[in-house]
Amino acid sequence: MVRILKIMIPTLINLVLSALIMQINLIFAGKLNDESTLVGIGLANTLIEGFPLMITLGVSSAVESLVSQAYGHKQYKLCGAFLNKQIMLVTAAFLPIIVGFYNSKNILVNVLGQNELAATECERYLRLVVPALYMDSIYDSFEIFFTAMEKSYVPLVIQIVSIP
Repeated sequence: MVRILKIMIPTLINLVLSALIMQINLIFAGKLNDESTLVGIGLANTLIEGFPLMITLGVSSAVESLVSQAYGHKQYKLCGAFLNKQIMLVTAAFLPIIVGFYNSKNILVNVLGQNELAATECERYLRLVVPALYMDSIYDSFEIFFTAMEKSYVPLVIQIVSIP
């Protein structure tokens, strides 16, 4: 039970801190008293949760059991090789997401029939956060990597240090 808690508690804190970032952005957008900005950022947050996070976490989760097995067999170089492959896969999966986010206004307005002002704000926000989303996806790879090796405190320390 203690072993599970040592892994679970840092991971839970990581998830809460990650979720707070988008909520804080939405709260600040609400303070601007501009409806199209608030709707645009809300729409962007939905797209962020729907595409890059799910896809990259899906790719990363596939490697989790492989790292865990290699770590259990004390094959540490193999663990590192799996991490490197995971980062390459996440990068490859992220490239089409970047293209979609940079053209999100056209997709939202012409394909999904969204409001043009909201779609403009959404695209502007997405273009600003794309580098951070990519780095967050790489961070997720490291988080899954360390958690698979029962060292979930490492990503927690990284996230706490990088918050300021």
